[in-house]
Amino acid sequence: MEKKNKLRAGRICVGATINSLAATSAFVVIALMLYELTGKLNVPYSTLSVAYTFAYAGMMLASFFGGKIITRNGRLGPVISTSAALFGLLSLTYTNSVWLVYVAALVYGFGQVLTFFYMNIAIISWYGVGQSTVLGVAQAATTVGAAVVTPVVASLLESSGYTKAGIVLTAIIVVTMCVSTLLLCGDMPSKYGMSPVDLESKKDKKAAAPKYEVYQAAMPSGRALRTPVFFGVALLGFCISVGTNVYNSNQYPMLTSFGIDMMTASKLVSLGLICNAAGSIIIGWLTARLGLRTGFLIPAISLVVVFFLGFTIGGIPGAILIACSDLFFSYSKLRQGIIFNSLFGNKVSPDLIAWDSIAVCIASMFAGPLAALISEKSGSYQLVGYIATAIFAVCVLLLLYLTSDKTREHIKEIDAPYKEKEQA
Repeated sequence: MEKKNKLRAGRICVGATINSLAATSAFVVIALMLYELTGKLNVPYSTLSVAYTFAYAGMMLASFFGGKIITRNGRLGPVISTSAALFGLLSLTYTNSVWLVYVAALVYGFGQVLTFFYMNIAIISWYGVGQSTVLGVAQAATTVGAAVVTPVVASLLESSGYTKAGIVLTAIIVVTMCVSTLLLCGDMPSKYGMSPVDLESKKDKKAAAPKYEVYQAAMPSGRALRTPVFFGVALLGFCISVGTNVYNSNQYPMLTSFGIDMMTASKLVSLGLICNAAGSIIIGWLTARLGLRTGFLIPAISLVVVFFLGFTIGGIPGAILIACSDLFFSYSKLRQGIIFNSLFGNKVSPDLIAWDSIAVCIASMFAGPLAALISEKSGSYQLVGYIATAIFAVCVLLLLYLTSDKTREHIKEIDAPYKEKEQA
């Protein structure tokens, strides 16, 4: 039974990672296609960047019921995300209308959020001790795929033309997502009468307990949603999403504003994605070994320093620093799965992740277009960079609160009556 449990957990993890890798790659493709569409549709980038607002509106729509869809039927999430990617990429390939771009982004955003919901929920459900390491490796794999795709897409768009490149890329991404969907034909361990898999030995588990604590709350998700801690995590998600989307939604025009061409910018984006992959593994490992507080504060503080230096120095060195700041962006992707599971446990985390994603989507809807608008009005991205730096500093303060012993004790106090009822 234990061997079967490990095999099923491994298959689910691999399938979720491949599906997320393909979805991330599709997002990179869409970013480059939007940049190329400025010439085809003869509109400024700020107009097309509104597509990100529609994409995150789709994500927010999915957030209302994404967690319930996945916990009740794990097969639906990957199927919907694959269909959404197919529609979104083909629409962008053949579009002659800005409004079709917006619709494609809306549908794709709806599907993509289910992909990342599934990866987070599946891993925290199927893995016990060592889950932060598994999440880190899974996130790293998705980023490595995007890093490989970026220069290939830029080269293909340049050599084959927009339409032909769009068809080829759509086929590759959708086939990959179909393969992963076959691996994901399964549900959560409770549906099979199984328990989460521990990666470390009992000795390692005992040694790691004081560092990375996972508290299994007995309170219902409705009560957890009303705690100040949930609102703190959601506010952290809102702030980090504003900061990261200032860069992610504008990375090509932002990097070229440092005085480099698009091909060089695409190489720097790939470098950043490689850094992001390394960061996912490092942060997952740090959290497992040093605890939630240290594992997250190190990258959060580093991000503030590197972003500030990048926009202060400017030129090619500044562009390289901004690209490499992706090493520290990784904690934003690991935040939901690790923080919620550590503070509340995996029973209520799926619903908390779903509602938290609404705050993330609201921030993401407006951050990119506003950053593009501010840069156009000010004539550069430097002001935008400093605003993002200040927001990252706020994230550090929120992490200090959320990872404190006082916060954890507060959750236990609220949960005490429910624990007593559960044990009675």
